[in-house]
Amino acid sequence: MSTPSFPISACRASIAPSITPPYPAIASSMSIDDTSRSETSMANSRGPSVLFKLLDASVYYPIFDTIVSYLGFDDIARLSFTCRTLSILPRQIINRECNVDRNLQNWFTDPKKARSVMAEQNAVIGSHFSTALFSREFETAGLRFYVTIGDQATALEDYLRFEGYSEVPKIEPKAESRRKKYARIASPYYIEIRLCSNSPIGAFLAAVNTTHLLNLVTSHRAYSLFPKASFMNKISFITRDLATESVQHTLARYSIHGYDFQPVLWSASPQPYTQEISSPRRFGDKLCWIIEFDNVGVSEPTVPKFVVESTCFRLSVTPDSSLSLNRQPNYALSRYRLSCSAFKSCVLKYTYTFGCSAWRNYIGARVDALTKLELYKLPPKDRANLDMTLKKDFYTLEGQFQKPARWKYRDDLLREWWEDWVKRDAMTNAHKA
Repeated sequence: MSTPSFPISACRASIAPSITPPYPAIASSMSIDDTSRSETSMANSRGPSVLFKLLDASVYYPIFDTIVSYLGFDDIARLSFTCRTLSILPRQIINRECNVDRNLQNWFTDPKKARSVMAEQNAVIGSHFSTALFSREFETAGLRFYVTIGDQATALEDYLRFEGYSEVPKIEPKAESRRKKYARIASPYYIEIRLCSNSPIGAFLAAVNTTHLLNLVTSHRAYSLFPKASFMNKISFITRDLATESVQHTLARYSIHGYDFQPVLWSASPQPYTQEISSPRRFGDKLCWIIEFDNVGVSEPTVPKFVVESTCFRLSVTPDSSLSLNRQPNYALSRYRLSCSAFKSCVLKYTYTFGCSAWRNYIGARVDALTKLELYKLPPKDRANLDMTLKKDFYTLEGQFQKPARWKYRDDLLREWWEDWVKRDAMTNAHKA
């Protein structure tokens, strides 16, 4: 079912950068006193402009709030490039205007309680709500949770019922068994739940069909993965089959909000968003926009921040034998692909989400070696039933032996390995170029 969106107001539309404004005419004659006063005025004008104060939230907040309400992120970004004083403007807007609890009030009486449930059950919110949080240009009636099937999903659904929601019966009972919808009587706002087997973040990445919707809300923060493309340039790339109904709906829906769509990057010259699209990516990397919420009173997440921010992926063009036809790329058949899956190891305490096969191979060899070392620390009798002649994939031995209290987990090495792999990947691609 489609998710309707509501324009906040016509006056909230983005204002394009204006042409140099006309200045008032200067008098043709001037007395000595006038000249003196003019020189004094010019000297004073060399100080901080009053315009900076109007854009300072700590000085004239009502004026600041009114001005930024007319500006989209593309306008704010351009304004921040004009001088050093305004360079912090985007961060000010994100911290003050992207208020997740204010937005969640449409669905929950106590947004912080809702976020506590998210933290306790490792649930995340993706797609339209998250995109609306960053864009500030439109609202959405739907809220979509991704949560692991089982006890975590049950706890989330119990909370929704506590909030007065009831499950909407499916038109076809056997269809979409992992999708549920909840609604309240006489309310336009509803909640969707996507049940997944392993990682909610992995399910989110696999489900999204365009790059501008790759924005995620966890219990404690929000991530925008392609902010320059999505909010500064309003361009989005396709990540699922164009013939899919949901993709077609997304194209129609967001074209109304001024988005342009492309199958893949096709410009030979670098664009402001080229690095976002073409590089290996990690949640929370330097190319992301991150909103840190007010988390006072919100439960600590069961899955730590470093696990979320170890999620990595890479957009790759779909392999197609006819991609190049007469040396001209066949863009009608090409698009990006984004696939992720869970990664487990005996020497990793948490389950991670990786979407880059080269990275999985790189880290797999290392955790295999560390697992083998840990296994040989065990007394021979405790590993008698294990096949220690394996050359790789020692993670398959998980659950076949009892880990001692001194068993050493090496989650702390993941970030170091990732940075090393990214550097190696960049060097490899540079040699190919």
